[in-house]
Formats: sequence, structure tokens, C-alpha cells
Amino acid sequence: MIHFSSYRLKIFLFAFIGFSMLPEVSAQEIEIIRNRSVRDREVQIKIYPDLLVYPLPHRHIRENSETVISKNDTLRLNMDYVIDYMNGVLKLTGSVIEYDSLLLSYRTNQPFEPIVAQYWTGFISPEDDSASLVKIKPQIDKTARSTVPIRDERLNTHGSLVRGVKVGTNEGLSLNSGLRIQMEGEISDGINLIASMTDQNSPIQPEGNTQTLKEIDKVYVGLTGENFELTLGDISVNLSGSNFANYRRKLQGGSGSADVGGTIVTVTGAVSRGKFRTLSFNGVEGNQGPYRLIGDEGNLAVFIIAGSENVYIDGEKMSRGETKDYVIDYSNAELTFTPYRIISSDSRIAVDYEFSDRSYNRSVLASSLTTEIIAGKVRFGGRFIRESDDRDNPIGTTFSESELSALASTDEENVFVEGGIKVGKDKGAYNKIFSSLKGDSVFKYVGLNQDGTFIGVWSVFFTQVGEGNGDYDNKLGDSLLVSPQGNFYFEYVGSENGSYIAKKRIRSPSAQSIVSFNLAVQPSEKISIQTEIGLSSKDRNTFSSLNDNDNTGSALLIKGVFNTTAPDKGGVIFDSYIRRIAEEFSSLDRIDEIEFDRRWNKRVGLEGTETIMEGGAKIKSRGSDELYGRFGRLEVENEWRSDRIEIGGEKNIRFLGNIKLNQEILDSKTNDGVIKSEWKRRKGRLKKNWNNFTPVFGFEFEDKEDSDSLNSGFKYLEYFAGIEIKNIGPLNLLTEYTIRNDEERLNDELEPRSKAVSKTLGIEIPSSKIYSANLRFSRRTREFKGEFKDSSSNSQSNLIDMRSDLHPMNGALRLVIDYRAASELLAGIERVYLKVEEGRGNFRFDEDVNEYVPDISGDFILRTRQTDNYEPVTDIRVSMRFMIEPKRLNANRRNRRAKSGFWQGVSSRTFIRIDEKSKDSDTGALLRLEPSKFRNPDSTLLGNLTFEEDLTMFKRRNGSYLRLRYRYLENFNNQFITGGEESLTKEASFRWRQTRSTKTRYDIEGSRSSTLRSFSSSLRRGRDIISNEVSIDLSRLPSSRVEFGAKLTVGRDVDRLSSNDLKASLTEIELRNNYFLKGRGMVRFLTSWAHVGVTPNGAPLTFEMANGLKEGDSYKWSFSFDYKMGSNLNAMLTYEGRNESFRDTRHVGKAEVRAWF
Repeated sequence: MIHFSSYRLKIFLFAFIGFSMLPEVSAQEIEIIRNRSVRDREVQIKIYPDLLVYPLPHRHIRENSETVISKNDTLRLNMDYVIDYMNGVLKLTGSVIEYDSLLLSYRTNQPFEPIVAQYWTGFISPEDDSASLVKIKPQIDKTARSTVPIRDERLNTHGSLVRGVKVGTNEGLSLNSGLRIQMEGEISDGINLIASMTDQNSPIQPEGNTQTLKEIDKVYVGLTGENFELTLGDISVNLSGSNFANYRRKLQGGSGSADVGGTIVTVTGAVSRGKFRTLSFNGVEGNQGPYRLIGDEGNLAVFIIAGSENVYIDGEKMSRGETKDYVIDYSNAELTFTPYRIISSDSRIAVDYEFSDRSYNRSVLASSLTTEIIAGKVRFGGRFIRESDDRDNPIGTTFSESELSALASTDEENVFVEGGIKVGKDKGAYNKIFSSLKGDSVFKYVGLNQDGTFIGVWSVFFTQVGEGNGDYDNKLGDSLLVSPQGNFYFEYVGSENGSYIAKKRIRSPSAQSIVSFNLAVQPSEKISIQTEIGLSSKDRNTFSSLNDNDNTGSALLIKGVFNTTAPDKGGVIFDSYIRRIAEEFSSLDRIDEIEFDRRWNKRVGLEGTETIMEGGAKIKSRGSDELYGRFGRLEVENEWRSDRIEIGGEKNIRFLGNIKLNQEILDSKTNDGVIKSEWKRRKGRLKKNWNNFTPVFGFEFEDKEDSDSLNSGFKYLEYFAGIEIKNIGPLNLLTEYTIRNDEERLNDELEPRSKAVSKTLGIEIPSSKIYSANLRFSRRTREFKGEFKDSSSNSQSNLIDMRSDLHPMNGALRLVIDYRAASELLAGIERVYLKVEEGRGNFRFDEDVNEYVPDISGDFILRTRQTDNYEPVTDIRVSMRFMIEPKRLNANRRNRRAKSGFWQGVSSRTFIRIDEKSKDSDTGALLRLEPSKFRNPDSTLLGNLTFEEDLTMFKRRNGSYLRLRYRYLENFNNQFITGGEESLTKEASFRWRQTRSTKTRYDIEGSRSSTLRSFSSSLRRGRDIISNEVSIDLSRLPSSRVEFGAKLTVGRDVDRLSSNDLKASLTEIELRNNYFLKGRGMVRFLTSWAHVGVTPNGAPLTFEMANGLKEGDSYKWSFSFDYKMGSNLNAMLTYEGRNESFRDTRHVGKAEVRAWF
């Protein structure tokens, strides 16, 4: 057994390359869009769901100069984000994690370009996430190679190294280290290297909403030569071409292949992050998702290995992407289909994927060999693969003696042990009491103290076993304080009346291996014979030797083909095969076609040795015409037999087009003949291409009759028609229409069950100088008939995806409209605040108002957790942007007068956005955007309305401008399990920036806003705050090396909902001084004082008042020194101190050296 730890693997990689300094680049993707002036910057940042801190490519950012926009929403300082201006770090709150990217513009006091912008070029990665192990190709920016001389000009390398130390109040000393290197080129004659290495791990999973994934933390070294290939690190293994031992995984380890005299040998040793599983299920009528992907034991606490999935609908493989068929949330293991693929209860969905349940690390050893014994005549191959759990090192736990004894006493895959652990008084959340209902002791939740400490005696593990199989149910707590189970606790509800048991489930470590041998013989060009033998071993519990004699199984395949066809000629193909798989045989990957059980009418749950015998013939003409027929039999030993006949053909007729017809007949029964099943399937399609006009017609028919029940069996007939028209002037048009009639057997008679009608319309106007648009609309209605009306309800689902972009007059006017609607399932959300060291969190608990508030020096971090309770909703997302920029009218004119004047300095931006997730049954009203249906307390689970209007005037080249802004934000959230929340914010503001010369600039800002927030929970305090604030910021550069600045802020807040007429006044003064070391760096000093007065004295303030400060005086002071020691070396020293009225003085110091090459 081979074990590879991630740490040891990476140390080995570094030693292999032989470098002592390996570079590091930020794991976030940050792109510098443009530098609008010497100090005005604009960057785009990709956002990851579990990441809140983003270092920026510039330091020494001028305070309040930034604008942060995501999906055209302007984010709010101290509400949605905070910025460490001195160090150039953006910190987000949990409220903006649903965004994909941010556009950030700001002004920096840094007069020189940051080194990171010059030298960091990103990562090298395989061009496709599904690429096989030995086909890695580099993607390197040839223009961004390092200019540092290296030993061999054929080897390109770049990267960075960072070393830092940080010390602070209540933090102690911490070290910061980062290494990353990318290399590509020829290291010696005939040997090429490609490598991407780091010593850091990122917990971030790629987003599953694009067709090609970019794995931001991929580490590997690849060597290729004339007769060998070697890859170490994060590898993708794809061993295909076998009937019983195919293997496709994403691993961490090493793999190499070599060609030795025509014999190809491949060896892999690695650690697997997941286990393979195939999950098949039917869709839910009118719901695009999300559909939960689960573990092999039905466990929900899993995540999906990014890029490992293959998704099929009705046997057809789907493509990932927001404009394709589906998107996937790897972290939450959720699959959602886009409006381009309508889902119904008739949709047969199958998913192959790798999942991790975080139980054990899994070692992998694989090898394969292929060789030609007689050139072109006889080929031999062998393959060995083994996966095994590391039983001695379970993830996140250690086994007690009693647990080890329980594991050793059974051969089951899951072991249940007592979940209650007596931890002592005031150390647990439960007590043990006697229940008259059970006649025995049960566990009772006794809660927490106000300070979060326990008051019980027992700590208890609960395991979900399915509704009606357990004794406990989870209940929602009424406290903001969080137990280890979050806001939930468990309550005894009676034997087999709940979904949970008070036991701990332990998954047994397992081991599985497979070996296969295949022999292919081709005695002539027309005849080929293939045989393969597979042997497997599966130990479900490596701690136990019980019943190990039934771990092994075998499989056999013999296949022959007689093929008389030749290129551009017709011919005949005869083939036949026999396959036998023993009941004990266990494969590591799926070995059957994706809808094998449906193809052979194999009953669910059948176990036994399985034998298939099948043969067929195909007659092909010189063109694409063909006629084929097949006959086969499936037998499950002593259980089931199914005979299958299939005939079909394809014909091209000049005046009709291409015709395809297919018919299948299956006759199945149990061996004793008691249960019989007959299944007939027919389908056909006619398609004709007339230049740009392509009509298609087709049908699908099935009739299944089972004898095991008078009510078993069904019948349906589906017709469809469609037209695709291209280049009708500027238009591309697509229409589809489908009718499906379902019948079901009742009392041995077929009765009409339902009628479903699906309509699709697609319109595309390719991008032009003034307009582009894309629309796809699908509607499916299903109406139930007769006796089925009582048990089923009629349904209608609508899917809309529309985008329109009108930009006439060289873009001086631009109107962009996005509209998206779908039927989905929505889960409840639980907010969990996790305690961390002070200064490492972004929230703190404010005891005065009994809630968590944002704080860049906080001691809590926010995590959200989905519940298992889903509700069907209609998801509506609409946005509109209207922009006016008169200066674009004269963008191409050379006349200076045309480019001057009042209107050249005027611009306007209007933005409206509506987001609604509603369970209202009147979907038509929702699609028509009727106001009464939005943000409705009775039906809305999540609703937002945003309106923003910006008017900018007097904009000049020196940076002067006047901006007027109005914002209206209405939010309704009933998704949180702790209760609903509503908020309404209105704000009117202005900013006047005046640049008198290159040496003097001042900003005057003023705003008036109202914030109304209400909560359904009585534990949280509502508020209605009127805020007024004015600030004056003056900057002066008496020389090119010195800058002085001062800022005065005055504000007043009134909470009209408070019982004591609560008022807060804010006065804040900030002084700053920057000294620029020409071409080398900068020294920055900053100090500020803020005073908050409260009426009445001592009354607690909510976070929205006084910019989040508390009553009294607050002080802040900081120093930073940033020095460019060389073309590739930078040093930074920072110190920050804070003295706030509600906590002790806090000091933080940090030193860092960063090198690039």
C-alpha cells in the first residue's frame, strides 16, 4: 500500500526540480483593466464563495476614492466591504458572496507601477480539465517571461517568493510564507519540462458554471521525451479501452509511461480525493434544480471533485456552462439545469461523479501494459488497479477502543456505535432523562448559556437514517448563540417516528482492486477477435476478516467482428459477443452503457451472475444509408431473462431528406415465469436541409406491460417538430413543438394519464454596430386526466433567457436588458458564526444590540449552511442598464472643439435590478412582473429591488467632476431559518472633486439616507434611521516627493423606531502624510480621531449608526514603509494601532519581503 501526503508530495516536487526558492502568486484572479491616469486604477477581481479577503495589486490607496461594482450593483463601504487602504486589501462581508466578480476603481498614492503587475502572469494549466495524464500542454504568455537571466535560454521560468512575519495584540507571532513557480521549456536535448508548483493549499473549488474549468491551485511537474512521459503532482488519469478496468480519476501523486520496443507501460501511484459513483434519477416536473448528488450510502455531507462529473439526460451527454445545459455547485454537491434544457418528470437523469465524504484518504496504485506480439495481428494488454482507504489515519477523528472493536466485529460497510458521550457537568448540550414514551432513557437538549457555554452533561452524535426509521427529529432553536449543530437541536419524537438516531455512524475503510487481461487477434483485414478476462476483489471492511471468502469475482468477454466495408464503399458488418459477470465482481468505474437497465429491461435490485449474448448485422451503402438488426439475451442467474430485438435504418432521400427509424422489442420474465414484461419502443426522425432552412419532424412511442400487478405498465406517444432558420436578414430563428400523451394501466386497462405540451422559441441577432440580442423561451404544460386528477396536479413551467444590447451613436447611448426566469427548488439557509482569534475574523458579537456586526478586527467568521428542506420557487432575475455618454459621439473626430464643451463632461447611468424567488402559484403574473407579486411576505422567499441613478457633470481631464447619485434598495429575505428580514434604504448623495492644479485637490461629499430594517424574530431589534453626513478631503503635494492630506467628516443619525428618540453625532478628523522615494517606494503616516456623541447618554447604537463606531472617542494611527530594493525585490513594513471606546488598544505590526523572477 502506497501513501502520499500532500505535504510530502510537494516537498518531493521541489527537490525534484532542484530550486531553493520557489515563487508564489495570489490564488485569486486579479486583472488590471487599465490605468486611467498616473494614480487612478481599475482592476477586476474574481470572487470565490468561501473567500472574503482579496489582496489588491496596489498599496497606499487613497481613502474613499474607491468604487466597487458587481453585476452593476455598487457595493457599500462598511456594509458590503471594507478596505485596508494602507496595505491594499479588500475584505468582503458574507452578503456579497453570490457575486462572480467585482470591478474596483480607486486612486492610489503610489506613483510607480506595482511590481506584481509587471511580473505576475498567472498559472500554467492543462488546456482542458478532462485532458488525459500524458497530454498536458502549456498555456504560457510568451510576452510575459521573466527577464532575469537563467542558465538555459531554452527554459522559461517565472514566479515569486514571499516571506513575512506578523505580530499583534492577542495574536502572538505568526509567519507568512508563499512559494510559486512556473516553468516551461527544453531542459536537455529531447527532454521538455512543464511545471507549476506551490507550497500553499487552497480550499477553493472552481466554479461549475463554465465549459472549461480553471483550477487555481493545480500543482504538477511534467517531463516528456521521445519515448517517455512523466507527471508528478495534481494529475488526471484516464485509462480507457477496457471492458472491465476503465479508470478515470483526478489524483495527487505521480504517473509515468514509457515505450520500450513497442511495449507501452504506464504506472501510477497517487492519492485519490474521491470515490466514483453513478446516480440515476428522474427529474421533478417544472424544476430545473438544484438536484442533490449524494454519497454511496445516501449521505448528504459530501462535495464533488471539480470536473469529475459527466451528466446525461435520456442517454445524451450534456455540456457544462450557463449557456449550455447545466451548472454545478461542487462544494454543495448540487446540479442545476439551465433554461436551455427543460426538465420534467419524464427526464431520465444520470450522473457519473467523484465525491469525497471526508472519511479517509484513499491510496491508488495503477499500472497497464500493451504490446504487439505479432505486428498488426496480435495485441496483448494487461491492467492492474487498486484503491484502498488509509484505515490508520481517518480524516478529522481518531477511533476509540470500542469503535475499533465494533469495526473488527462486522463486515458491514457502516458501523453504528452509541452516540452519547458523557463529557461532564457544564460541558455538553444534552442531558439524559427517562421517557415514559420509550420506557427508557433518552437525550434532551438543554441549550446554552448567554455567553455560549454549555450547561448539559452529554455530547451526542445524531445520524440521519431516513424518515420513519429514527427516534429523533431536528428542531430549530430560538437563540442566536450557536451550538456545534448550528441553530438546530434534536428532540425525541418516539420510536420510528423521526429521521435521526442517537448513534454515530462510522464508515468502514475499504479496499478494492481489479486486474484485467485482454487479447486482440486480427487474422485478416475483415476479421477481428477480442477476449478479455477481469478479476476483482472488494473488501468492504479492512478491519474485519469476516466473510472475506466472498470478496473476489470474475468477468469474461469474447467478441468477434466480420467487416467487409471499405472507405467510400458499402459493405456488411457482422458482430457478436458474449459477456459473463459474476455476482461478486465489482468494478471501479461504470462498465455498462449509461442506460443499461433500460436497454435490457433489467429489474431494479436484481443480483446474481449476469450473462449477455448478443449479435447483429449492419448493411452500409456507399453513402450514409444503412440498415441494421440486433438480437440479444440478458440472463441474471436464477432470477431474470430478457430477450431483445432491435431493427433500424437510416436513408437519405433527395426530396425528403434524412430519415431515421428504430424499433426495439423486449420480452422479459422471471425464471419461474410468474412475472412477465413486454416492452415495445419505436422512434423516428425526418430532417431536411434547404440552404438556411432546416425542418425536423419525429416521434417516439413506448408501450410496456408487466404481469406482476394489474396497475403496472405504461404507454406514451410523443410527436415533435422543429424549424431552424439561419440568416433571415439579421436573425437566426429556432422553434420546437412537442406533444406527449401518457397512459397508465389501472385494473389491467390503459387509461389516459396526462397530456404534456412543450414549446420552445429561440431568436438570435448577432452582434452588430448598434444592436445584439438573444432570446430563448420554453414553456411546458402538463394536464392530468381521469382518475389521475385526484393524485396529481396540473403544472406549467416557463424558462426564459433573454439579453438585449442596444448601443447606437458610437455607444453614446446604451441600453442593456437581461431577463431570466426558471422554476427551481430553494433550500433554507442557516447562518453559522464560528469563533476565531481576535483580529482574524470579520464579525463581532455586539451584546448591546444582540447581533453580529461587521468588524475587520472581529473574532467571528460567517459561514452559511443549507438545510435539507427544499421548496419549489419561480426564480426571476431582471436587470436594466441605461447609459448616456455624449463624449462618445465625437470619439473619432479630430476637431478639438467637437471634443470640448459642457456635454463632453456629462454622463448618466441608470440601473434597475429585480431578483425574486417566489413560491406564488401565479407564474404568469410573476413573468409579467406584476408589482403585487414581488417582495410579498406570503410568497416571497428571497426578493431584491435595486434602483440607482448617477449623473456626472463638469468632468475634466484633470480629474475634476460633480457626481449626483440616488439609490433605492429594497430587500426581503425569508430564506433564513431564524426568520424573515426586510430592509429599505434610500440615499441621495453628491461628490464634488476639484483639482486646482497638479498639486492641490479637494473632495466634498454629502449624503442623506434612510435605512429601515425589520425582523420577524423578536430577538433582533428593528430600526428606522435617518442619516446625514458631510466630509471634506484636502490633498496637497508641495513637491513631487511629499503629500499632505486632511479630512473632516461630520454626521448625524436618528433612529425613529427607538423608544428613547435615539440620536448619534459623529465628528472625525484624519491627517495623513506620504513621502515618496523616487522610483523606490513610499513612507506613509496616518492618524485619525473620531468622537461619537449619543442622546440619551449610554444608549446602545446599531451598526448602521455613526459608521459602526461606539459612543466616545476612537483613535487610529498607522505607519507603512514600502521599498523597492531591486527590479525583482520588494520590502514592506507596516504598523497599525487602534484605540476604540468599547475595547482595549490593539497593535498590529507586519514585515514582508517579496521577490519575483
